[in-house]
Amino acid sequence: MNQPYTPPEGEAGAPADRTYAPRFFALQGRLGRLRYFVYGGVVMVTLYAVLTAVGVVVSISLAESAANAVLMPLVLLMLLACVVTGLIFGKRRLNDLDFSGWWILLALLPLVNLVMAVILLFVPGSKGENRFGPRPAANGAGLVIGAFTMILLVLAWVGLLLAVALPAYQDYAERARAQQFELQRQQQELLEEQYRLYSE
Repeated sequence: MNQPYTPPEGEAGAPADRTYAPRFFALQGRLGRLRYFVYGGVVMVTLYAVLTAVGVVVSISLAESAANAVLMPLVLLMLLACVVTGLIFGKRRLNDLDFSGWWILLALLPLVNLVMAVILLFVPGSKGENRFGPRPAANGAGLVIGAFTMILLVLAWVGLLLAVALPAYQDYAERARAQQFELQRQQQELLEEQYRLYSE
């Protein structure tokens, strides 16, 4: 007989607030916000690193046309892998919110995918067990360190992009201005030449 002051129990005498440790490659189960961010980041960083390494090796060892023939299918394969893993992680994250995984297909629509990204990254999941299983276990130190590492990598990538893109854009803008000035000078000389021919 249950005492009124004993903690509630679920099926088979298990505590009502069960948790489980999500696995990276699982297709089922719930996924919390931090794990969703870190898992997605790990996939993206790994795929970009592999693609970059293969691209450098292929570019060095093959001619440009042969390198493009090898790299294009690889890029498409990497993009497909990113989409598939993103859909799986998104489905698990929606399960954490107690929504059907089919809602992840909305992430394939432009603009709607931005709303979905905000929901998946910032809306907390169900506090207890829901129809998709027990809630994920609390985040460990490894996940927190992984999240900070992903944030630092994103900031470093943005910084590198700005460091490379801004000078390149300034150089392009200067060359475009110089080209425009040269074109205007040539047009002015042509007009002056035509005027001189007509005035003779």
